[in-house]
Amino acid sequence: MDGIRLHDNDSLEEYGVDKKRLVEEITRAYAHQIYIDGFFNGDPHPGNFLVSKEPPHKPILLDFGLTKRISQSMKQALAKMFLSCAEGDQVALLSAFAEMGLKLRVDMPQQSMEIASIFFRQSTTATEAKENIKALNEQRERNAKALQEKMKLNKKEVKHFNPVDAFPGDAIIFMRVLNLLRGLSASLNVRIVYLDIMRPFAESTLLGSLTRGPSTNSEWIYDSPVNSEVESKLRSLLLEMGSDKILGLQVCAYKDGKVIIDTAAGTLGKYDPRPVQPDSLFPVFSVTKGITAGMVHWLVDQGKLKYEETVADIWPKFGTNKKELIKVQKLISLMLCNETRCFRILTDSFDTS
Repeated sequence: MDGIRLHDNDSLEEYGVDKKRLVEEITRAYAHQIYIDGFFNGDPHPGNFLVSKEPPHKPILLDFGLTKRISQSMKQALAKMFLSCAEGDQVALLSAFAEMGLKLRVDMPQQSMEIASIFFRQSTTATEAKENIKALNEQRERNAKALQEKMKLNKKEVKHFNPVDAFPGDAIIFMRVLNLLRGLSASLNVRIVYLDIMRPFAESTLLGSLTRGPSTNSEWIYDSPVNSEVESKLRSLLLEMGSDKILGLQVCAYKDGKVIIDTAAGTLGKYDPRPVQPDSLFPVFSVTKGITAGMVHWLVDQGKLKYEETVADIWPKFGTNKKELIKVQKLISLMLCNETRCFRILTDSFDTS
């Protein structure tokens, strides 16, 4: 078959081949093979391709020696893994891993997300590759240090720690393809955003399966006892708002030590149709800061604290590293601020002029 080798840069330039468009077309072809066909070539290295000399310079795949056929359930799991990384949805990622048959630590969702996200990261050109690898290694060292402190592991244990205990063969071949596609873009010195290119194919597979499948939450609001009149009113309001405005939620409220609201509704994620239940777990990150700030306000209302007091007067060990000037009011602001506002509050607190 007549064509141009991908490593023949002079000929590619001579024939006016758009290398970025070429790699994007190859990536789309592989996304279709994986997510739509469920049958794909597992060896997309530069030597296995030619480029037609005539416009529009289509890629030609030469070797189907290493191929893989995957089941419908694995296609859906790979699509969910891809989309959960795109959305930063740790719950859906853990669900995708479970559907693949991965053995993993469910207590380390952030580390699992970091591992999966590496495979879908934007490609870099050959000239940027060294800096990219250096940055990844530095990030890996920071993660290892944080993990060592959290898990109380020694350096040797951290080195061998892996939140994913075992990858199934189908997932390994899939990740091999992604790495080779990244190498392809690096060899041609182009930058590709794989998430943007592959996403429509993954969405087609996953959303299509959700549409065809039975409803997992036909009632939308999870069937649980109504604890009070106010909870009944809340559920009526939620039904009025409908699933077009709410993806999923949990509401719990206590009054005088008794539960008056314990309602769950919707689904676990955009690509995870499982119903939200009262005991469903979500990564809430710093939401507890708001609860803590509310409790401090309550203590002020009870006369147990004053906003103008310094925190060190109440908690002496807090008054280190120039923090002795921070007042209760400033501390509450720090709990509820974004990064820019926090920096301004801190600099104001330390300004003694």
